[in-house]
This record gives sequence, structure tokens and C-alpha cells, in this order.
Amino acid sequence: MAGHEPDSRTEGLRHGRAGLWLAAAAALFGCLILYAGLVEPYEVRLERVSVKIDGLPDDLAGLKILHLSDLESTGIGLKEEKVAALGREADADLVVMTGDLVAKSLRGEVRRRVTEEAADLVGGLPSRLGRWFVEGHGERTSDAIRMQTATALGTRGVTYLDDEVDSTMVGGTRLAIVGFGVHSYSKPSPFRAEGDHFVQDGLSAPGSYLDLNVAPGELPRDYELSGEFRFSSDRSGIGVTFYNQLPMNRDRFYRLRRTASKKQMHLSPHGTVFSAGRSAYPAVTHPGIWYGFRVNVTTDDGSTHVRAKVWPAEGPEPPLWGVDCIDATSTRIEGGTLGLWSAGTGRKEFRDLVLKGAHGVRRLEGDGAGSAEWSAPKAPDFILSASQRIPQGAWPLVLSHTPDVFPYAAAMGWPLVLAGHTQGGQIRIPFIGVLTTDTELGRHFASGLFRKGPTQLFITRGVGTTRVPFRFLVPPEVALITLERAPAEGAGR
Repeated sequence: MAGHEPDSRTEGLRHGRAGLWLAAAAALFGCLILYAGLVEPYEVRLERVSVKIDGLPDDLAGLKILHLSDLESTGIGLKEEKVAALGREADADLVVMTGDLVAKSLRGEVRRRVTEEAADLVGGLPSRLGRWFVEGHGERTSDAIRMQTATALGTRGVTYLDDEVDSTMVGGTRLAIVGFGVHSYSKPSPFRAEGDHFVQDGLSAPGSYLDLNVAPGELPRDYELSGEFRFSSDRSGIGVTFYNQLPMNRDRFYRLRRTASKKQMHLSPHGTVFSAGRSAYPAVTHPGIWYGFRVNVTTDDGSTHVRAKVWPAEGPEPPLWGVDCIDATSTRIEGGTLGLWSAGTGRKEFRDLVLKGAHGVRRLEGDGAGSAEWSAPKAPDFILSASQRIPQGAWPLVLSHTPDVFPYAAAMGWPLVLAGHTQGGQIRIPFIGVLTTDTELGRHFASGLFRKGPTQLFITRGVGTTRVPFRFLVPPEVALITLERAPAEGAGR
């Protein structure tokens, strides 16, 4: 039986339909690209956000904060004009901007001109109490660019904050504006115990701390710490801290350390300065060698006296102190715990740690950061330092370019953090979500309001774009945040 010949008309129709589907898909894709590149990035909207806060002072109830971020301006255009119009519509009590004033790609005279124009825009936004700015990655490009931006904003009445605290009165309540610069928030690997050794492996940037716990409010003084240390890489930093007040959330201590750039052991005061003495040990320390050390610190009515010596552990302990310093300043530290510190790459080890003080001689052991005896600070030193500068009784509002400060702000008990940087993810795929937010917190923290304990975080979608000039299902925004007092528990029941 003869086979049937293919019907050429049927095949032609099938291929024709497939071609039409492909053409339709290509046309749809092209329309989406045009929309994502030419329409949505310019649809800047004013998003009104109410934030209910436990224990909000009555003077701050109803406070309106205009929050913008990531303008990424390339010159005054449609987006910038919309931001100005929305700012006038918002009529806020204060204006804050969390970084990236102009596009990172701009250079030279073009960048200077666009910076001036963008500063005009921010400085012209209506505000009854003031305007504040914290740097983003664009301002961190170089010291010259930071200075250019800070100067342009400052001459237009915008306060530039870089790990600084400013404040303003709202009725009878002082509002503290706590502004953080750009930092790495990647968590260094912690110290751990291996037998009688304390060990920290791998990269620890900006540094790993492990502090000996003391009773609340206790500030030990007049003690001596001895032991041995070793490090594996010339890029390692290693040291000990004493009169350390980090467990009390105070960024103050003395430290004996070596770093990748300064290879002699030297005394380094933190939160104060030495008045007199010899702070650097003359000999260079080398990887792979166990060194002995001894630190002695005492305080009298007018000064704190710090002495230390370091020597190869296989040899005898030298009779004289190698470094010997006096702190007789008004900022001198007069007591605190002790701790271990490391930075840089490689393996850092301590062993045979002995504390001698008013309570006798004590051999220091433990299970590292998870033990009852030892703990890591609850936040990096720049956060602890800022906390000390918040006026007593003030209500803190935290500004940060990246939202990665959030866990540390929660640890400090600060009520509200405003951040940007993510652009809301910039492109949202239906049923999948945003693909990236470029934060340590992960894709979930793209935009909106989040809570951790007593602390809330608001991440704005921002105004501009980064890396690619597209937005899809993530329209740009200027946020108008209104503070409200949360109802007391049980109210209305």
C-alpha cells in the first residue's frame, strides 16, 4: 500500500504559525525591554509609609521624614524634576538621603557639574528641621569625590554624615541623626578553643574580637596578662586588648598588636591617646614563631600606665619592658576587661593565657565566643563609637546606605533604620522575585519595612538604577515616612 505524501500546505501552515509565535514573542520581549528601559525608570512615585514604634516620644508622633536614595543622577532631567515636585508635595519635617547622589560612571568636570546640580535639588527640598546625607558607594570612590560631594551639599544646607551623629530638637525631644558611612559588614570567622589554644582562622576584616566577660558594671583595673601567640601569614594581624570596654558598648581600649603594615608589636590606644612614653617594640615579628608576651596596666588618680614586653617563646623573658606609655589625658581609660584581637588572613593562635590581678592568678580557658566566659562584641567598633556620641536621652534615627547595619542596630536596641542601596532589586521576575539585592542580608531584604526585636528597618527602592539602566515591576520611589506611636499591648481589649 502506497504511503501518503506530506501535505505541503499543512506543513506550511504549521511553520507559519510557529513563525508567528516567535515573532509575537520577540515583539513582546522587545516591548518589555522598551518599557523596562524607557518607561518604568521614570515613573517616580511618592510612597507614603507609616511606621508604628513602641515607646515613641509624643513630640515625634506624626513626624514626617522624606527619604530618598540612589538618585544616580546624570544631570537634571525628568526623574530629577519629578523628585523635586514630589518633595514639594510631601512637605516633610526633615529630609534624609542615603547615598549615591550621582552616577558612579561620571568623571571630571561632568561629575562636578552634575554633583552641583543634584546638590541644588536635595538642598531645595522643603524641610522644617533640616536635611542630612550619608555616603553611598559612589561617594566612596575617592577622597576627592567625597570632599566634592560633602562641600556641594554643605553649601546648600545639607549635613554630610560619615560615622557621625548630629541632632535637632523636635518640641522638647532631641532627635539624634546617626549616619554611617560605607563599611564591610561581612562577619569575620570567630575565635574558637582547641584544647588550651584560642584560634581564629581565615580572613578577619575589619577584625575579630573575643572579650573576657565581667560582671555588669564592673571595670577591672590594675592587672597583668601574659601568654604566647603565633600567626601563620605576614598579612596577619594579632594582638590583645586590655582596659577593654567593648562589653559595655563603649569603643574604648588599649591594645598591643602587630598588623600587616606595622610588623613590630606596638601599643595602640583606642578612644584616647598616650601622653608620653615609648609605644613601639623595636623587633619585627615573623610568621610561624611562638612569641611570649606580658602586659601590665595600672591606674592611679591622674594617669593610666601601660607596659609590655614581647620575646621569642623559646628564649628567656627579657628583664625590661619593651614598651612603656602613660595616658594622663582627660580621655584616659581607667578600667575594663581584656580580650583577644585578630585581623587579616591566616591562622592566629594564643595559648597559656594567665591573668594576675587583685583576685589572684587565673588561667584563662574557655570554648571561644560561645562560652559563658567569653563573648564577641555585639557590634563593630564604628557602631559602638557612634553609640557613645548619641546625646543622653535622645531618640536615635539611623541612616545607612546599605541595610546590612540592621542586625547590629537591632543589637543596640535602636528603633529605626533607613537604608537604600538595593534599588528594590531593580528587576522583579513574576513568581520568582528579585534576582539580587547586593547585600549580606539576602534577596528577601529588597525593599519595604522589616522588624527585628525592637528595631525596624525601612529600605527604599530608590530613584536611579545601577549596572543596567532597567527597572521592571520595581518602580522608583521617594518615600514619605510618618512616625506613629504603636498602641500599647492590650489596648482596645
